[in-house]
Amino acid sequence: MVKEKNNNVILMDLNDQTALRMIRDIVRDTSKVIITNHAQQRMAERNISAKQIFECLKKGTVAESPHRQPNGDWKLTLAVKSSGDLINVAVALTNDGKGNLAVVITTF
Repeated sequence: MVKEKNNNVILMDLNDQTALRMIRDIVRDTSKVIITNHAQQRMAERNISAKQIFECLKKGTVAESPHRQPNGDWKLTLAVKSSGDLINVAVALTNDGKGNLAVVITTF
């Protein structure tokens, strides 16, 4: 009997490598990336573009390892050098019942 693989991010134990693979998979469908109002405000304040956010999600390295939040989501911070600037993106990994999502919390 083959055990079914569960890809629900909330049910997984994430380390840096697993979280990066999950984010890279999620970001292939940009509709699964949600940029919060708070993150949009910080982007405007800090002159960070959506392109830089997506570059960080696609190519960034882990700056703060994944840790579980009280609501069950996972949070981590990625960093990437983009156009000469170091961009950090705090992202939560969650599941809406239809699939995994990446929620951009803030950027700096």
